[in-house]
Amino acid sequence: MLQKQGANVVTTTCGFLIPLQDAIAKQLRIPFIASSLLQIPLVYRLVGGRVGIITANDEALTKTYLQLAGISDEVPIAVRGLQGHDEFADPYLRGKGELDTERVEDCVAHDAEELLERFPDIKAFVCECHNLPPFSPAIRRRTGRPVFDILSLVSFTLRGF
Repeated sequence: MLQKQGANVVTTTCGFLIPLQDAIAKQLRIPFIASSLLQIPLVYRLVGGRVGIITANDEALTKTYLQLAGISDEVPIAVRGLQGHDEFADPYLRGKGELDTERVEDCVAHDAEELLERFPDIKAFVCECHNLPPFSPAIRRRTGRPVFDILSLVSFTLRGF
């Protein structure tokens, strides 16, 4: 339907929808982006080092999801989930309470800093969750590393088509 209406790209928003990538892409004549995780192999090659992944839930981000996104064992990654932070998990994962963007921004950026402390060789970050792009600038400011998210992947794809 969307491609008949003139869409140039079709995307989902949740990084955990990567299992749908191939099945849906085969049905379209236009690019399909199931997950921001797809860009991790490219980011790794661009920056020449470990990629930090900020995800909604690191317990759910299994090796299977990473493999479906084309991330081989040779790509060094470090993963940090936000499921343990009520300021993030309540509004985004549990659907309760009020969203306090300042508190969420601090929580996301703080977790990126902590991940960088544990893995100082992180060269860039990729945000798995579609709720994280508003906080990408804070991650960039506080870590000094480039940050990629679903919006950067969609923009890249649109520019090519």
